[in-house]
Amino acid sequence: MKKRLPVRAGELKVRKDITIQKKKRPITLDLYVSPSNASNAGVRVAVPVWKDFSLITGLQYTRVGFPRDRDSVIHISSGHFNNIDLPLLVGYSRELGWGKIGVNTGVIFNLHSWVGGDSATLYRYLPKTAGTSWYLGVDLEKYLGRKWSLFAEPYYRYQASGVSLGFRYIFKK
Repeated sequence: MKKRLPVRAGELKVRKDITIQKKKRPITLDLYVSPSNASNAGVRVAVPVWKDFSLITGLQYTRVGFPRDRDSVIHISSGHFNNIDLPLLVGYSRELGWGKIGVNTGVIFNLHSWVGGDSATLYRYLPKTAGTSWYLGVDLEKYLGRKWSLFAEPYYRYQASGVSLGFRYIFKK
């Protein structure tokens, strides 16, 4: 025979048979731009891997401008570096009523680089790849419906800090 504990006034009775239903997190596709001195545009795919964590990858084009510089010895005219990059990031996000907030961090691999502008001949001996850089971003997402959301992601990256703005397509929800 099961003993029942008395319930006093003001106390809550908790049922043991309540189960928490796990929600599957969807795969998302991002299209974004970042207008600044170090502007970029790209496409990313986020695949959920465990609880609130995702693996994020894609392709992005980055253009880092450098200003005209004069001193007593040399004259460097304005120009820019162009990069094709491959981000490999890990993201953590939390669902809120109006959207999501998250943090993305990882490494961005440079696949190809080239110089443009007035000083392209000065920098022609630069390597065709610029290596890797670390990335840290804060992702703020606002739902626009079941399949689309708008996001802003302030980020820090060597030579390319700024804010990415874009649309996110949600494959399953």
